Amino acid sequence: MLVVRRTADASQIPSATAYSANLAWGSAAQINANNRVVIRGNDGDASTGTDADNDGPVTGLSAETQYTVTAYSYSGTCYNQTSPPSVNIYTLSTEPPAHPLLFNVDACAYNTSLKLNFSAASSIPTADGYIILRRQGATAPATTGVEDGLAAGSWTGLPGGTTVVTNITNTGTTTYTDNGLTAGTQYSYLIIPYNYNGTIDATYNYYTGGTPLSASGTTSNALATSTITSSFTYNSDIDYLAFHGDASPQGNITNTSNSVGVFGITLTDGAVDLKPTILKSITFGVNSVAQNVVARYALFNGNALIAGTDMANPGTNTITFNGLSITAAEGGPAVILTLRVSFYQTSPAVNAINDHDRMTFTLAYSDVTLDCGGVSSQVSSFSTLNSSTSLHHNHLSVTADRLVFGTQPTDVSTGAAMTPAVTINGVDVNGRLDTDFTGNISLSSTGTMTGDPLSATASAGVATFSTIIHTVPSPPNYFLTATYSSFTAPNNSVTSNPFNVTEIVYVNGDYRTTGTPGTYSWLSNQASPAIWERRVAGSWQTSNSPAYNTSNNVYITNGFII
Repeated sequence: MLVVRRTADASQIPSATAYSANLAWGSAAQINANNRVVIRGNDGDASTGTDADNDGPVTGLSAETQYTVTAYSYSGTCYNQTSPPSVNIYTLSTEPPAHPLLFNVDACAYNTSLKLNFSAASSIPTADGYIILRRQGATAPATTGVEDGLAAGSWTGLPGGTTVVTNITNTGTTTYTDNGLTAGTQYSYLIIPYNYNGTIDATYNYYTGGTPLSASGTTSNALATSTITSSFTYNSDIDYLAFHGDASPQGNITNTSNSVGVFGITLTDGAVDLKPTILKSITFGVNSVAQNVVARYALFNGNALIAGTDMANPGTNTITFNGLSITAAEGGPAVILTLRVSFYQTSPAVNAINDHDRMTFTLAYSDVTLDCGGVSSQVSSFSTLNSSTSLHHNHLSVTADRLVFGTQPTDVSTGAAMTPAVTINGVDVNGRLDTDFTGNISLSSTGTMTGDPLSATASAGVATFSTIIHTVPSPPNYFLTATYSSFTAPNNSVTSNPFNVTEIVYVNGDYRTTGTPGTYSWLSNQASPAIWERRVAGSWQTSNSPAYNTSNNVYITNGFII
């Protein structure tokens, strides 16, 4: 006796009842509402037809649902309930009711690809997508070997020469390009709608009834003698402030004055087939620097902006120009295309600009689309083209014209060196550090600073002052002023935040830390670590560490952790 239930429902063992089996779920005898007897007999071979109860499929089940079938051996109304065998089976999804209204091969053919056009699967009730079959020649593929309950990749019965081209899973998709074909060859296609539950292959249900739509097309046999090469004169140490489009602080790219060229290619027609070479789209790869600093891209033909190509940076690792119609005439002069950019000028995007960062760009053969082989020469295959990484090509340049405090002064006691060290940076109008800046900076104080004015030469754009000592307490605040005379006023000087200098009255016997700030262990009356001084006869002298039980004052200066 076979009992069927939804796998999600609990199993119920049969009672001592002579159940009336029925292959129609709604009419089958019920052990309970969820467990129903569909076969009860002694035939054991439904194909013989000797027992009507055992013939045909179980009907009335829910689509794309898992059911469990359990087999009970029995005698009369006594059923073997010890570990009866069972199997889980999915029902198919609801079969789509129709074929697409449209299916054809686009008239625009290429040497190695054909474009297929079709109605969206969403136009067919319950359809989740399409399987597209292909065979070479004028005869369309047949539905032979299309098997429900299996993903198309698992079909084993397709006729020789028939290939599964693709599975269209997006119900809004209306085109597919079949690549890798042979030039000058006819191909035929068949499109089959299907429905399934999205995860279980056993629910696939393909609609092969009615008249499935087929389509046929022939690849072009255009000569691939045109070339794309890269020969470009690169800019070095690009002043990003000079290229901001047609408005301030940022605008559109309109000409070669408000943008800068960063990559170039040359399109040359092969001059052998009486056809021009027509470029329809092109995609450049860009590195992370360009992704973060470029505000807009545009494509130029020579010095002229190609209409419609000025676009905002999408922030991705590619930039694509579609809808082009750039023609290199048959046997005519080469077309020189230049990728030009402008740069962010305002926060927060401008904060990604760093002195000497390099932008790089690439162009792969697969990222170039030409017009159909019937009207355009094709481009011969080429290795990926890369922008220059030599010297300072495509480096960004930051030029300092003002000073800022990198590290502001902190409160300090009289006679102690200020920590952390005060730093002064050479930056541009956007606060970007000029790592080439090496100016000699003068530092003065409104207080009594030893050696006032101090001076330090910037290294990699930063001047460091590590010996700032004040001898008189502040009333209540002091300020530091940094000056570099070569900058234009008022940008040639900058004043710090306020800070306090407090007075400590030291007495003989006091201890204090000295040397390099950091984290140290305090070991009683030890010479190491050598970070201690002691006040003796009115002056500080190198000393062992204070004893743990010292009664003298111990001063931990700024930056030390004991």
